[in-house]
Amino acid sequence: MSIVLCYASSGIALMASDGLVVDMNNNPVKESMKKIRHLKSDVLIGYAGNLNLCLDIVGRIGDNFNFEQTYDFIQRSIPLQNSCDKRSFIVCGLSKSNLMSMYTVSYTEAPKIYCAKDFPVYSGLYPDDFPKNDIFKKNILKYGPKKGMEQTIKYYSIHSKS
Repeated sequence: MSIVLCYASSGIALMASDGLVVDMNNNPVKESMKKIRHLKSDVLIGYAGNLNLCLDIVGRIGDNFNFEQTYDFIQRSIPLQNSCDKRSFIVCGLSKSNLMSMYTVSYTEAPKIYCAKDFPVYSGLYPDDFPKNDIFKKNILKYGPKKGMEQTIKYYSIHSKS
């Protein structure tokens, strides 16, 4: 599984990916895959895991879906697929209450929604063999959001087995 990171605070959302696609044996197949979609409604969707399943779900999302419609569609789509297949999503955008918000859903965890009301929020989709937000948090604090994302992706691409 590859890496997708998201950072959101009042009025700003950043999302980045390593762009890596691997085969069933974790051998690199492509290193520049676009794994983030930007909808016309200013919603960002990042995905990782089984590429065909992720692209199927993301491809059926309307370009004008708002934040709530997007995460609701993803949440309803995942149970229709084989639960053994790894796939995870991050959705980021303005909620109905006009707060920058982030939604994460993974094959390993229950869905979570975060709002960047009083402080920034961040999350990531990571390879199974790494601690979740520890390195990302340290890099955000040390370098700021954008460079923190770059440093985290660089770290994972060097040290990940998957």
